[in-house]
Amino acid sequence: MTDAIAPSLIETALELAARWQRRANQLLTSEEKAQQEQLKRLLENPMDKVVLAKLFDQSFRSRNAARVADQIDYLLRTHGTPEFFSALEKSLVLLFRGFGRHLPSLSIPRMVEK
Repeated sequence: MTDAIAPSLIETALELAARWQRRANQLLTSEEKAQQEQLKRLLENPMDKVVLAKLFDQSFRSRNAARVADQIDYLLRTHGTPEFFSALEKSLVLLFRGFGRHLPSLSIPRMVEK
């Protein structure tokens, strides 16, 4: 038995993988497509990854909603709203920065849920 793989076998495997990927893409729901687009935007913006990691790492450690709201507001003021957020999420960030940070007992549970 040789260590070399026949070029025709490699080509067949690549064609099969491409066909499976095309079919998987056809079966995606609109929600899954939206999630993939959002992840693509996240991967294209390195600073967004930093902000997201900081949001998770620093903001949700405390059980004190006012403390969490303060930390989230600080991170958003310092780094801005992540570009990978959807238009709706960006609108929610604006609402949070305007009102939600002053009503942490209402806004933080919703944010954690999202």
